Amino acid sequence: MTSGELKKELDDLGIRLTDRMIRNYLQDFDKKGFTENLGKKGRRITEGGRGELKTGYVYARADFIFDLIARMIMDANFDLVRQRGELLANSCIIKEKYEEKTMCILEKICQSPLFSQLAKISHSGEKIGSRVVPEGMFGLTLLTCSVMEQILFNNGIFMCFSSTGTLEFREWKPIRCTNFVSLEGVSFDPFKSFIEHKQADTYGCVSNGNGQVLFEYDEVPYTVRARVVDIARKVAHILGGTIIVGGYGDNLRGIPTRRGYFGLITVAPESLFEVLEAKGVKTNYDTLASTINFKELTPIAPIRGEVLLL
Repeated sequence: MTSGELKKELDDLGIRLTDRMIRNYLQDFDKKGFTENLGKKGRRITEGGRGELKTGYVYARADFIFDLIARMIMDANFDLVRQRGELLANSCIIKEKYEEKTMCILEKICQSPLFSQLAKISHSGEKIGSRVVPEGMFGLTLLTCSVMEQILFNNGIFMCFSSTGTLEFREWKPIRCTNFVSLEGVSFDPFKSFIEHKQADTYGCVSNGNGQVLFEYDEVPYTVRARVVDIARKVAHILGGTIIVGGYGDNLRGIPTRRGYFGLITVAPESLFEVLEAKGVKTNYDTLASTINFKELTPIAPIRGEVLLL
């Protein structure tokens, strides 16, 4: 990326820096080994730079996930009635030799109504988000659990979002929340931490009804509950997946809900990345990497979903 291209990206984000300021920053990054100067082609980030993005300036990156979700939700629009528009998505690039294994796993797991069955497979040379799939790799794009928040926002419904965690199932029924992390003040993706520390068991949950899946939790004003239930049923019918709707101020599977609100749990499609990792397929997915047009998605298995009213 050249300094001119970088300036345009920053301008689009509302960050105003002069050409000289950008050049000075880039020269400083070169000295620290965060970027590599390629001459007229511009610069590219180094492994050291990628490492700095993951570990540096933690205070400055507080609320990173929270802000990312909010920004993506406001930029994306999906018409539930006409079934057209953009949906929030996660993506990853996997070694081509694992494609058959990946599809076999997903086809089995997606027989369950727990997760959206929609996905997109991209091959070498095709774009996935802002990246091009390299030779010898393939891309996998799945919907994110924040799609429900997006669709509610698109329909003018306010919510207090959001928290994530793991939800325990016993004999096919959601029993209790076993991990819970608020996204406020968080600079990392909690789902990735849950996956890395093996705190979910998606395969067990789908295979025998006992296990833990990833979920997202939101609070919504109780006055719009009937409307949210109607939207949730349409989402489950069109996109698949399971949505759990609590009652007025209920303790929703161990999560206390504020007075005047009801809790909303969306079983996260990110659980599919967890089961792939557990089966030896390295994903290292990109959190909310992009949006994807609904027409680009195809079902891995027949669309199934359900709304549980508690």
